[in-house]
Amino acid sequence: MCGRFTQKYTWEELHRLYRLRQPARNVRPQYNICPTDPVDVVIRGDAGLFVVPMRWQLMPPWWTKSRDDLPATSNAGAETVAEKPMFRDAFKRTRCVIPASGYYEWQTAACPMRRGGNGRPLSHPGGGRSAVTLLKSAAVQTSS
Repeated sequence: MCGRFTQKYTWEELHRLYRLRQPARNVRPQYNICPTDPVDVVIRGDAGLFVVPMRWQLMPPWWTKSRDDLPATSNAGAETVAEKPMFRDAFKRTRCVIPASGYYEWQTAACPMRRGGNGRPLSHPGGGRSAVTLLKSAAVQTSS
């Protein structure tokens, strides 16, 4: 996963894909999601799966400095997430899924290339309770 991605779904598409257990809500498309932006995330609740908004930048509960001093925590490497103190607790206790319709890769500094699921949703693994980090791994392409 890169530094930006898109979410362009209807509520019906999310509901069908994840079998959500909540009343319909207004889901607005986002075409340029940046770290620290709010993002829709699928979490497990007592009664099933729910979509909730979270900030895309993990801030561990033990962090005592300001957000401005927080290192980059919007992405975590899948190979090391279980060991790194910044991500370890969120990975073990609060996993989630971050739906995406595409993401951006930069070929050069000035030229982003949009990649995506060819109209099908991508489901990225993540972790966090009120803020989230994306695991840098292959996204799972899902079918509705």
